[in-house]
Parts: sequence; structure tokens; C-alpha cells
Amino acid sequence: MRQGRHHKTTIFAGRVDVGDAGIRALGVLWLLTALAFLVAAGAVAMTAVTLSAAADTDLKQSTIIRAIFRARELVLGAEPGDETRPTGLLAQTTSLGWRVLAETPGREIVVGAVTQPWLANVVFRGLAPEVFRAFQEPGYVKIVWTLRADPIGESESVFRTETRVMTTDPSARTKFRWYWARFSPGIVLIRRLMLGLLKREAERRAFESRPSCRLEHEIGGDSPAGRAATK
Repeated sequence: MRQGRHHKTTIFAGRVDVGDAGIRALGVLWLLTALAFLVAAGAVAMTAVTLSAAADTDLKQSTIIRAIFRARELVLGAEPGDETRPTGLLAQTTSLGWRVLAETPGREIVVGAVTQPWLANVVFRGLAPEVFRAFQEPGYVKIVWTLRADPIGESESVFRTETRVMTTDPSARTKFRWYWARFSPGIVLIRRLMLGLLKREAERRAFESRPSCRLEHEIGGDSPAGRAATK
């Protein structure tokens, strides 16, 4: 991949907020994971490019992520799903039952579901935001995760993803703690590997969004005119 000083990406981890849209939709949930990385390439415009790349991320590109999902199936005795699903992160998760609870176009997407993740063949129930917020049926957890991109200064944007959970009763809390104690290393690793996939794709889109790059493609990158257009 071609890189320049306007396309440097740095990965880092740390606590972040779910964003204004997420707070309005969900209230305060327990923070499980919060990861972020920096994309430099035109702040405001790049937030939309980065968020789009995040929504389109294909987790199955990673052999390790596929192995983690398979390991969960074996440990819990799940039946492998044979249904063909979309490849993008957002399209795939919503096809599984997750629902977009709030969205700020080009900046933030908040996705959630109620579920019982300790079951072998887990089912995700997507609910309307107001129903999700009030949901208290015993034996469940409410999970929400975000994709968010924010501008930093005049030429950079930062991507953040955060996951939070709330249990509906003590029994669900006990079961979730059992599940999280055993599977959290793999879940957190998936998040980090996802950032690597997204990092590369966001940088590629950032590079190709530059006017000089578009002109090079239009003229012909390997031609004398193409090389002259990018000097």
C-alpha cells in the first residue's frame, strides 16, 4: 500500500464514550471494550470515509477471527450456521438480528440487541431504541457497540469502537460473568484484529480520495502524464 504523511495510522486503546447519539439511545451501560485508531487525511471528509470503511469491514478476511468463531462453536457445542450472509460488518450483524439504534450520518453508528451469549446457538433480538432502553425481561443481557469517527484538528480523524453490556437480573449477570471469563480474550482479540483490517481499508480509501490520486487514476498512473499529474 502506498503511504504518505497524510495517511499515517496509529492504533491505540483506551476508554472512550459511546457518543451523544449512543447516550441518548441507551443511557449508561457497563463498558467492556474500547479501542480506537487515528487516521490522518482530511478531518471532516475523512470521518465519513473511515466510518464507511468500518461498516464494510469483513471479519472473515482474518484466519484468526474465523478460528475464534470456530473455537466458540466447538466449546459450546454450537451447530455451524449454513446460511449465506453479507460480508460487511454492519450488514452481517444486522442480518443476524442486531439493530441500528442511533446514527449520526458520517460520524457514528450505534448497534444493539438483547441476547443470551452463553447459549450455544445464540440469538440476537433487535429492538426499537425506546423498547431496547426499557427492556428488562429476566435472563438477558443488553449489548450495544459503536462505530464512530471524529475529526481531530484540520487534517486528521480518529476512529473509535466501544462495546457495553447490561444484564437484566442477577441470574443473567452470573451467566454472563461465566461467559465473559472464558471468552473475553477471544472477543477482545477480534476487536483488535478488526482494527487492523479497518486500518488498512480506511487508509486505502483515504489515499484514493485525494484529488491527486483521482487525477492519476483518470490519466493513467503509469503514464508520463500520470506521473506528472502527481508531482
